[in-house]
Amino acid sequence: MLALLFALGLQAQAAGPAQAAPQVAVEKLDRAIERGMKRLRALQADDGSFEPEERKEVCRVALTSMALWALGEPEAVGLDAARARKAAEFLVKKQTASGGIYEPANGLPVYTSGVAARALRTLGNVDGWPELGAARSKVELFVYRSAAPESFVDSDDKASAGPSHARTQAQRLLDEGKVSDGAARRALEFLARCEVDLSRSPARLRQPHEQRAAFDIGAFDYEDLLPMVYLELTPEQQIVLRARKALASRYTPAKNPDLTARYGEQGFLEGKQGKFYYWLNVARTMTTLGERELVTGDGVRHDWASEIASQVLAAQRGDGAWVNSEARWWEGEPGITTAYAVLALKLCRRELARTGGR
Repeated sequence: MLALLFALGLQAQAAGPAQAAPQVAVEKLDRAIERGMKRLRALQADDGSFEPEERKEVCRVALTSMALWALGEPEAVGLDAARARKAAEFLVKKQTASGGIYEPANGLPVYTSGVAARALRTLGNVDGWPELGAARSKVELFVYRSAAPESFVDSDDKASAGPSHARTQAQRLLDEGKVSDGAARRALEFLARCEVDLSRSPARLRQPHEQRAAFDIGAFDYEDLLPMVYLELTPEQQIVLRARKALASRYTPAKNPDLTARYGEQGFLEGKQGKFYYWLNVARTMTTLGERELVTGDGVRHDWASEIASQVLAAQRGDGAWVNSEARWWEGEPGITTAYAVLALKLCRRELARTGGR
């Protein structure tokens, strides 16, 4: 008996002290979630899509998918059936011959299709609309076959997707004959010959990655970061185990520590880039594992649900929306960021309610 007590004492000592975290009332989360959903509902247009509010270049298919998904989660249904169907109809109309649902000019076909599949799933079966089930199956198969998110230039549809935006714009300027400067004209002629949009970020011009062996946990990397958000996760999946391993090493609630370590040990210097996406990934990982406590490499025990919820609550604007002051990766668009925040808070709420707020 003494040996058992001694062993348990060693385990508690090894785990280290618990990080003090403010306790968050579920009712407070409910109010914040409802305010966020009200803000999202206001973005829906007559055609069912959700329109960007501040960053007009944001893909409407991706925004509509994220908004419909955030509004359709079971803890609080935020959109009536008629408006949800309208949004779903908009997405289904965007389905390509390959089954993907995305805007070819905006890139990221697999990621966008992945969140579209999640959004369509929230509707369940709709009476009198058998095509929805077929559309959902096609987009899910498209995502499954693709294995990991890829860029526009890696897509099987790139040849049929039409010319790039830069190429089209360059050709229009040449046709108008308004550019007389020799250097500028040569640059436009070059862009007009390009088959892909060279104005895109290099991050969207990635080559397909090699698949890992099923037993290889390895490091959490960029190929995990995008599907982690939309996949149906289970505790034994390798991607979940890689995410937990990265969190044990790099977790911090107040900033995005760059779980993929693409930017070196320091991560993002300011920690603001992609922080809402990061908060959602933390919540998805830990709720999938069913763990309220996250023990980091320094031995500190974190009440992640309270910590993340507190961060998200503190970032909510007076109008109910969320937006990142660092606009990279579309987080400068309130619709996208509010959808991330609502989903993250719903997961935090689920965990707090499951454990009785302890």
